[in-house]
This record gives sequence, C-alpha cells and structure tokens, in this order.
Amino acid sequence: MVKKSKITSILLVLFCSLLIVGCSSNDVELEQKEIQDVTETTISEPVIITEQEPNQKWQSTVDLILRQEEFPDNFEIVASGPQDVEHASKLELKHGWEKGYYAEYKKTNSFGNNVEQDISIIPKENIDKFFVEQVSRIPESYLDEEANSEWTLRLIDEKGIGDGSIGIKITIQYYNTNIEQTLYEIMFYKGNVYETITGYDYTLLVELARKAEQKI
Repeated sequence: MVKKSKITSILLVLFCSLLIVGCSSNDVELEQKEIQDVTETTISEPVIITEQEPNQKWQSTVDLILRQEEFPDNFEIVASGPQDVEHASKLELKHGWEKGYYAEYKKTNSFGNNVEQDISIIPKENIDKFFVEQVSRIPESYLDEEANSEWTLRLIDEKGIGDGSIGIKITIQYYNTNIEQTLYEIMFYKGNVYETITGYDYTLLVELARKAEQKI
C-alpha cells in the first residue's frame, strides 16, 4: 500500500504524500493497462504463488536496495537508510513487521523523475495474509485535505513478480486548479520481503521491481 511516511521525499519535489489507512474495498475496479507488452487481464485479488520457498540471497536489508548501475543513465541515489518501527504501518505491525529499509533515486537534470524503493521484512508465515489484506484496503478514491487534492486509485494486474504482485495507478487532482498528476506503484513480496517501488514511469518501475526481486 502507498504510505505517506514513505513517499514524502518524492512528493516534496512534485506531488503530495499518500497515506492509505482504514479504507477497504474488496471490489476495487481494475484498470486495463495501456502499456505495451503487458497482459491486459483483470483480477479480483493478487496472484499468490506458494509452491516453494525462495533461497535467501541477502544477509542484510541494505543488500536488497537497487544500485545506481541498475538504473538507466543519469539516475543517482539521493537518500537511503534503515526504517524504524515508526515508519511501519499498523497493518505491517499487526503481521509482525521486523525491520525495513528505503532508498530514493533521482534522475539528474530532470524534474519530477524520482523513484522510491521501500522494503519491509515480515515473517513468512504471515506475509501471504498481509499482502492480501494490504491490497484489499486500497480505496478507489479519497480526499487529502492537507494537500487540497483528491486521489483516485486503480489497480493494475501485474503478475509474475515474486510470490505476489500488483500495480497501482494514482491520479491526483488538485482543487481549484487544472493540475492533474499521475504516478504509479508496484507492490510485491517474495519469501519474507515486501517491497514497494514508486515513481512516474510504469514501464521502468516494472523493470526495477524484477531486478529487486532477483536480490531476495
């Protein structure tokens, strides 16, 4: 789920931070993707694959962050570090959140091309239920009074990343203006690792999510 505390640094550049708390809908409308080479199917819940346990490749959460060389040219890491319990959502804590890490990347000489990666470690025995509940809580829309804006969210069917994955298209309409912004988030998990990757270029986010998955 998109969390205000974790994407504030991106939205300080171009958009306001997003927090999804308490709202739930099991009938979230799925938006058909208009991105080339992506299957246009709809689902009512995330795809879960639990046939086998992945072999853990990482020793520390810092090993899971994307490296600068894994991005297209002109991207650089501008911030990174461990997340403490204050950054964990209530839902993550409910399911036994253990620790987290984040990294923010920015395309040099470009405005509004930030990418943020957030990592949470949740016990394997809980993470399936956590992910399904996380997705079910994504609302179709909500008002952000602080940012004077309305947020509309649509799920995007995104199979094949980790043990479960889904995408989100977020459209932000600011009151009393004609300004509308769109950003995307990929949510996935594998083993005991849950990640979100947020930014403006959906195709790039899918590519980065697949690279991040290979580190787990």
